[in-house]
Amino acid sequence: MLQLNSAELSSLALIADSSKGTTGAQAKSILQFGYGYHFPNCLNVSDTLSYKSSSISNQSGMTEKVGFEITVEPNPAGDWTVFHYKLPDDKTEVAIFITDVYGRLIITLPVSGKVGQKLWDIRNLKPGFYFYNSSLNGNTRSGKIVVTH
Repeated sequence: MLQLNSAELSSLALIADSSKGTTGAQAKSILQFGYGYHFPNCLNVSDTLSYKSSSISNQSGMTEKVGFEITVEPNPAGDWTVFHYKLPDDKTEVAIFITDVYGRLIITLPVSGKVGQKLWDIRNLKPGFYFYNSSLNGNTRSGKIVVTH
């Protein structure tokens, strides 16, 4: 198992990405243990927008008062990071803007739904500091992400 060639690794990665059952879990375990891959532990939902949503019971009162919330984890991050967000009742869409230390826009991550997660694959980024910010109803949320690889 620890001496797979590139074609075998590619096939195993495809199984890990596309299978939701035992086969996918085993493929992920092999890739994580033997080859340094990392797979986020997010909810499985069938969409192509790469965001995950869930609902919590007493959200409307708190987000209405605060405006909206965005947090990021893990931070520092190696291969991926996840933005957790809560939007107020009157809004269901916002964008998270990621910039480098020079202020250059790296990516815009659209999010939708009242509560959810947005996964950001950072494997192709250089290690360093990145900044995120998002504005909604006059409220701005911002923070720093450390990419370590």
